[in-house]
Amino acid sequence: MMIEVIFILMVAFAFASIQAKNLKTAVIYLGLYSMISSFAYLLLSAPDVAIAEAVIGCTLASIIYLVALQKYKVFNICYINREFNVSNDRVVAAKKSNLIHLVEEYCSTKDLDPYITYLAGDLEEHLKSFKHDLIIYHEGKKIYFYGRKRNYHITNICKYITRRKYIDKEKLDFKMMIH
Repeated sequence: MMIEVIFILMVAFAFASIQAKNLKTAVIYLGLYSMISSFAYLLLSAPDVAIAEAVIGCTLASIIYLVALQKYKVFNICYINREFNVSNDRVVAAKKSNLIHLVEEYCSTKDLDPYITYLAGDLEEHLKSFKHDLIIYHEGKKIYFYGRKRNYHITNICKYITRRKYIDKEKLDFKMMIH
């Protein structure tokens, strides 16, 4: 009877780790899954496997996952161009400017993984929710950067772009949104 409860708990924690909205929470659920499975090995008269699972699966693997997650940083960028009448990423990505390439270059130098969403439409609705780390708004010949003041990457991206020789600095207008 006890082993069935442990198996049900293992399934529950495996499901919880898959459904977790936060990756760190998923790692904790996986660690609990591993700890419960080590108890299952102990009940099945395999103490050596139980110790190995507790040490390697529960402790060491959880620490390695958490360290790897600490190093992985996603940088959410929203690129809005009023002239695009399509919000299909492939169509807009084909038309994107050198500016986006420079932002991607900057992200690669800082070990950031840029996740860029290309949109056509109004800036105001995106500024209300402000779900992104950076919003690039392209209107005519002006390009506006909106970011949170506490995010030092925004200022550094602006500096990185203005140092490049093949960007027309007259077209760039950097604005910081304080949030």
